[in-house]
Amino acid sequence: MFNSETQLIRVCQAFCARARLSKLWTDEGPTTEAKHLAECNGGFLSSGERLLLLVAWSIWSACSHVTVGEVFYNLDSTSLAMLGKLMIAGSRGADAIDAWLVDAEKMIQRRK
Repeated sequence: MFNSETQLIRVCQAFCARARLSKLWTDEGPTTEAKHLAECNGGFLSSGERLLLLVAWSIWSACSHVTVGEVFYNLDSTSLAMLGKLMIAGSRGADAIDAWLVDAEKMIQRRK
């Protein structure tokens, strides 16, 4: 699905940035703080921040840290659409994920 670890990292960074948690995912991968928060089920984060971090962590680790129902019923509409579009892109391959990244990164830049 992902053509490189760099592409995977950028996807995870996009979800963290959506939650305004950019500092938790570097170009090398998750920070120690991100790992700790994932181990603590999001720790002190708000419910929205927690879900987006755990979505990123689930994609990174290929292990589920949140349920589909939890994501479906609790993510805001923009974040849910972001995840849904990634899932569609993933079914189409790495080039589609690159296109998704361009759109996601533009959306995040507009929020700044």
